[in-house]
Amino acid sequence: MVAVRMLVALIGCMALLEFLEWLSPADEHQPGIFKRKGVKLDVGYWLFLGVLDKLLFRYLIAIGLIAFFLFMGWVPSKEFMQAGFGPVMMQPKWLQVLEALLIADFIYYWLHRTFHRPAAWKYHAIHHSSQNVDYLSSKRGHPINSAGNRIFPALTVLMMGFPPTVLGSWAIILTMWDMMIHANLTWDFGPFKYIVASPVFHRWHHTLDDEAQDKNFSGMFPLWDILFGTCYMPKGKLPKVFGVTEPMPETIVGQIMYPWKAQPIDAAAPTAAPVATASAPENDPVVAAAEVETAAPAAATMAT
Repeated sequence: MVAVRMLVALIGCMALLEFLEWLSPADEHQPGIFKRKGVKLDVGYWLFLGVLDKLLFRYLIAIGLIAFFLFMGWVPSKEFMQAGFGPVMMQPKWLQVLEALLIADFIYYWLHRTFHRPAAWKYHAIHHSSQNVDYLSSKRGHPINSAGNRIFPALTVLMMGFPPTVLGSWAIILTMWDMMIHANLTWDFGPFKYIVASPVFHRWHHTLDDEAQDKNFSGMFPLWDILFGTCYMPKGKLPKVFGVTEPMPETIVGQIMYPWKAQPIDAAAPTAAPVATASAPENDPVVAAAEVETAAPAAATMAT
């Protein structure tokens, strides 16, 4: 019954985002979901990674939690693991969910930067390969990349004492949030743009433009990008060119094998173009400070 409600919620979210992308597109020339290249590939990733999560990822999380309990000298009973432990259990449920989201996003930020390092980039390049960033492309990703994003934040939260019910509370939230920040929308959330991630914030992360490379790694809270000098969201400009510069296969099997192939096939590298500029006020002080700070190379480079 829960799975059915989640499916209905996802379909409803997709329908809403489809309407909003038509109403307020960041790129008016970007093809619609059902007209653009790669739609079948992205639908395939939604199905493939959904099955992989149910058949593998959640069991790896459980195995990791059992190993942690044994290391601590605790009996890894089902009741004990599901109950949660420590000071967090004295907090109200809403606060547990908020804290878990902050912690998970912090872990995700550094995972994301790590996947942008040369040694791990080919796994993450799959996610960046779509030349049309929208809510459907949010699920495109290599299984190893997806496993890291799913397992490490969840396991960290569980080992800190949060009950598994917290993960159940955020699962649908994170899925819908990931769809929203990948949507082709002009939203930057105005005065809240440095509090929560927006579609404009994340579209800058996906752009091919040099000025925005290795920026905006946070999935939900730009706080981490501001603290670690990777925030980039200038006023008056919207990114228009996305994708990767290297050739990329156009099938799920080809993309899964891509990190291990010296010369991928069946794709053509996208051609970069200038970013379109819109009239708007000059950069505010927070953005200016972030841009100055991010002029130095990131010390480490790290989901839609």
